[in-house]
Parts: sequence; structure tokens; C-alpha cells
Amino acid sequence: MIRARRSALLVVALWLAAAYPALALSPEAVAGAVAQRFGVTVLRVLPIERDGKPLYSVVVMNPGGNFNEAFKATTLVIDPDSGELVPQFRQENSGYDLPAAPDRQPPAGDVGTAIRRETFRGR
Repeated sequence: MIRARRSALLVVALWLAAAYPALALSPEAVAGAVAQRFGVTVLRVLPIERDGKPLYSVVVMNPGGNFNEAFKATTLVIDPDSGELVPQFRQENSGYDLPAAPDRQPPAGDVGTAIRRETFRGR
């Protein structure tokens, strides 16, 4: 009975959001939509901002069971205007933003001992 009411409220909230795009989904509506869509337990919904756009960070947990991902907690990012997932990995025009590699050049001078020292230091 409670689940049916929650589903009905969710449908109304999603319909209102589609009919009136200026109205953003509330955290409760986002939590209900995510729980119903993915079959997870919503632990927390926090408002965040990315690139000047307000979003929701939703922490969810998989249901228990006899599978490898049981009770796994995951953070999803949801757009409050559309209710859709926001990709968390974004490739930039210049490619991936990776840290620079460490300088692995052996010091000049002691050829044999410097190479051995660098070889065993990295382990």
C-alpha cells in the first residue's frame, strides 16, 4: 500500500517536472525515482554543483543477496531538471587529464651503482 502511494507520488512528481521544466525535482522525488529505476536503497541525497549547474549526488546501496555486488555503495549524479544520470567521466578535448610521469632518469656519474640503486628503490 505504501509502495503504491510512493509510486503514484513519484509519477506525479516526474510528470510535473516534465510539464514544468522550471521546477526542479526535490531530493525526495529523486530518491524515489532512483530507488525504483535501479532497485537500490537510497542512503543519502546531497545537492552539489558542477560547472555552475546544480545537481544531486545520490549515494545508493545494492540489496543484499548471494552475488558479488551485494551491499555495494555507489554514488550517482542526477540532473534535477530531467531526472537523468549525469556521466561522471568526461573526456576533454585534449584527451585525458593524467598526472605527469615521475622522472626516472638515473643520475649521471656512477653508472653501475646508480642503475642498481634506482632499480631496487622503486620496489
